[in-house]
Amino acid sequence: MACQSIIPPMSSSLPPLMRQWLGEHVKISRFRPVAIIPEASTRQFWRLRSATSTLIGMYSPPESEQNEQFCLLSDTFRANQVPVPEVYAKDLEHGYLLVSDVGETDFEAIYRTPLRNQALAEALKVLVLIQQIQTEDIPPYTSERFHDELGIFEEWLCDKWLGISAKPLKMISDLLIQRIQDQPKCVIHRDFHCRNLLFSENSHQLGVVDFQDALVGPSAYDLASLVYDCYHEFSSDDIDSYLQRFLDLSQETETYIAQDINELTSAVELCAIQRQLKAVGIFCRLVYLQQKSTHLKFVIPVMQRIASLTSKHADFEGFGYWLLNEVIPQSADQLPKLYAQSSGG
Repeated sequence: MACQSIIPPMSSSLPPLMRQWLGEHVKISRFRPVAIIPEASTRQFWRLRSATSTLIGMYSPPESEQNEQFCLLSDTFRANQVPVPEVYAKDLEHGYLLVSDVGETDFEAIYRTPLRNQALAEALKVLVLIQQIQTEDIPPYTSERFHDELGIFEEWLCDKWLGISAKPLKMISDLLIQRIQDQPKCVIHRDFHCRNLLFSENSHQLGVVDFQDALVGPSAYDLASLVYDCYHEFSSDDIDSYLQRFLDLSQETETYIAQDINELTSAVELCAIQRQLKAVGIFCRLVYLQQKSTHLKFVIPVMQRIASLTSKHADFEGFGYWLLNEVIPQSADQLPKLYAQSSGG
């Protein structure tokens, strides 16, 4: 039976077949399911709330998601004190999972509260734990994959949306990827940003989700995801402070990432350039493939940040100039059309 027929796209209530499966593992009548709005994903989630506890029911289409890797890495990360969900039950054939609930409030909300610095301090500690994981179950982040990810920006923003040449991107791609790949390697989460980090306002405990795409890659990558978040912009002073705090932590734990703050800053900036270019392409792709305009508001601000970062690196200044003077203005002109397309207008 095809999984698409089991759960319709964007189901807002717990579907009967999944309710039946969950009932084999918990007394589902005691739980009140509430749909959770997913990030840029094909998965669907429900928080199952009883009088005394909460669980998460997840539908993760097997044809598009790495469910076996999710279960494997849940065990691996938890064994290394990384607070990810525990898998209580699974049906990998149909993509059903029942997992623990590691928090309701994400960092995007926490950043607007006095708990921001405390939450970030916990995230930095967990990041060091992730970098210390030793396993053969996580594949490498290859140069080919980096090229493919930059190709998302070329295909969905340059080609599909704007109809312009991506030659300036192609001119810097090899050098940018080489600089990133020259960094020390370690396990990286790959999506270590504010919507995948949860923080309890009561217990002050951290939760980490969306970890199934972890790879062994550049050691500054997750730190770049955190401090150059697509959904939140930190001040330069804040970024400098968080980078220094992480450098101190990595030295205390003898987790090599950089010799000094200048080397770390440069490594993080280069990873942020690549990562944010990929993100912009994904935000555009969501419109064409899923008719979702939810991320379009981030396209211009993120490209402006990319241009700012490239201005700090002489080899990439020309690319930043192209973004500022051609790509960003044209994108701003075309945004209304893309919004209309995502709404069927």
